[in-house]
Amino acid sequence: MNDIDINLYYNRYRLDALERVLHSQGKSIEDAVYPMLDSLYEQLVPAEERGDIENRIAAENAQAAAEAEAAKRFALVHLEHGEDEFYLMTPVHKSLYDVASLYRKQLQPNIGKVPLWDLTGKFHKADRIFEADFYRMYRQMPVDKRITAAMHMEFGTGIIRVCDNDAGLWTVYRLKDISSAIYRAERKSGLSSDVRQGIFDSILCKQAVVRYLDEELEQEDGDGLDEDEDPEEAEEPEPVMRM
Repeated sequence: MNDIDINLYYNRYRLDALERVLHSQGKSIEDAVYPMLDSLYEQLVPAEERGDIENRIAAENAQAAAEAEAAKRFALVHLEHGEDEFYLMTPVHKSLYDVASLYRKQLQPNIGKVPLWDLTGKFHKADRIFEADFYRMYRQMPVDKRITAAMHMEFGTGIIRVCDNDAGLWTVYRLKDISSAIYRAERKSGLSSDVRQGIFDSILCKQAVVRYLDEELEQEDGDGLDEDEDPEEAEEPEPVMRM
């Protein structure tokens, strides 16, 4: 946008009276002045030049809108518990780290205590989408760089499925493992976000339960956390995997 400020000097008494009258009409100084400027523009600027200017404004606005849309990055998240499920597009929780932190702090303490719908509100600024939209956008991940990840959170079985690459490779983790990993990544103060991410990634690289390319499953061994495991998670029973 190439809008600029125009500073005008005008007698304060006259301005106060004008603002009072306009306010009584539900208007502002700007509401009254803009039409006058547009009228003056149309009266004084030749039609051909106005046409060129309007085309330029439209092109710049379209480019700005396209750039803003391209800059938007978001993740796709599917929440499932029992017979309830919701699909979300979230611009705030865009990575497994973000979702793991949210899970530990706000989702895990409330699972089974509140309706699943209430948990969707924990995903700040997220939009609810249809299942078909979720999978349509997931298939576009190789070419649509706005989409950072696709995740399925299955609270009943205690697992999370994550795809954050262009190859369609999914990795399955136990929810208790991502909770323990985020606990260890965030328990010390003064660490940079990059260091915390590194701690989180180094722990989870050993915790994958399964990796698969779409429907082709490739079993891997996932080692549990031993030393420094979050005591809140240590006694939690392992979920049953449904393949």
